[in-house]
Amino acid sequence: MDQREFAARAGLKANTYNQYETGTNMPNLGAAHALCDTYHLTLDWIYRGDQSGLRYETGQAIHSMRKARAAQLER
Repeated sequence: MDQREFAARAGLKANTYNQYETGTNMPNLGAAHALCDTYHLTLDWIYRGDQSGLRYETGQAIHSMRKARAAQLER
Protein backbone atom coordinates (compact mmCIF):
# COMPACT_ATOMS: atom_id res chain seq x y z
CA MET A 1 0.00 0.00 0.00
CA ASP A 2 1.41 3.37 -0.92
CA GLN A 3 1.14 6.57 1.09
CA ARG A 4 -1.77 7.89 -0.99
CA GLU A 5 -3.86 4.76 -0.36
CA PHE A 6 -2.87 4.71 3.32
CA ALA A 7 -4.09 8.28 3.74
CA ALA A 8 -7.28 7.74 1.72
CA ARG A 9 -8.33 4.75 3.85
CA ALA A 10 -8.30 7.05 6.88
CA GLY A 11 -10.14 9.80 4.99
CA LEU A 12 -7.07 12.03 4.76
CA LYS A 13 -5.51 13.80 1.79
CA ALA A 14 -2.17 12.37 0.72
CA ASN A 15 -0.35 15.70 0.84
CA THR A 16 -1.66 16.36 4.36
CA TYR A 17 -0.63 12.91 5.54
CA ASN A 18 2.81 13.39 3.97
CA GLN A 19 3.29 16.42 6.21
CA TYR A 20 2.65 14.20 9.23
CA GLU A 21 5.20 11.62 8.09
CA THR A 22 7.87 14.20 7.37
CA GLY A 23 7.25 16.05 10.64
CA THR A 24 6.26 19.28 8.90
CA ASN A 25 2.93 19.26 10.76
CA MET A 26 1.30 17.18 13.47
CA PRO A 27 -2.18 15.77 12.87
CA ASN A 28 -5.06 17.54 14.56
CA LEU A 29 -7.09 15.44 16.96
CA GLY A 30 -9.71 14.53 14.33
CA ALA A 31 -7.07 13.26 11.90
CA ALA A 32 -5.27 11.39 14.68
CA HIS A 33 -8.52 9.69 15.68
CA ALA A 34 -9.14 8.70 12.06
CA LEU A 35 -5.69 7.09 11.91
CA CYS A 36 -6.26 5.33 15.24
CA ASP A 37 -9.65 3.99 14.18
CA THR A 38 -8.49 2.88 10.75
CA TYR A 39 -5.15 1.33 11.67
CA HIS A 40 -5.57 0.38 15.35
CA LEU A 41 -3.01 2.93 16.46
CA THR A 42 -2.92 4.91 19.69
CA LEU A 43 -2.64 8.62 20.34
CA ASP A 44 0.49 7.84 22.38
CA TRP A 45 2.06 6.34 19.25
CA ILE A 46 1.02 9.23 17.00
CA TYR A 47 2.01 12.08 19.31
CA ARG A 48 4.74 10.54 21.46
CA GLY A 49 6.11 7.57 19.50
CA ASP A 50 5.22 5.22 22.39
CA GLN A 51 4.60 1.73 20.98
CA SER A 52 3.59 0.14 24.30
CA GLY A 53 -0.16 0.36 23.63
CA LEU A 54 -0.05 -0.91 20.06
CA ARG A 55 -1.20 -4.35 19.00
CA TYR A 56 1.71 -6.77 18.83
CA GLU A 57 1.32 -7.17 15.04
CA THR A 58 1.33 -3.41 14.52
CA GLY A 59 4.47 -2.98 16.61
CA GLN A 60 6.18 -5.77 14.67
CA ALA A 61 5.21 -4.19 11.35
CA ILE A 62 6.65 -0.84 12.46
CA HIS A 63 9.84 -2.56 13.58
CA SER A 64 10.15 -4.34 10.21
CA MET A 65 9.60 -1.13 8.24
CA ARG A 66 12.18 0.74 10.30
CA LYS A 67 14.68 -2.06 9.80
CA ALA A 68 14.07 -2.07 6.02
CA ARG A 69 14.41 1.72 5.87
CA ALA A 70 17.71 1.59 7.79
CA ALA A 71 19.02 -1.06 5.40
CA GLN A 72 18.12 1.15 2.43
CA LEU A 73 19.93 4.11 3.95
CA GLU A 74 23.08 2.03 4.45
CA ARG A 75 23.34 1.30 0.73
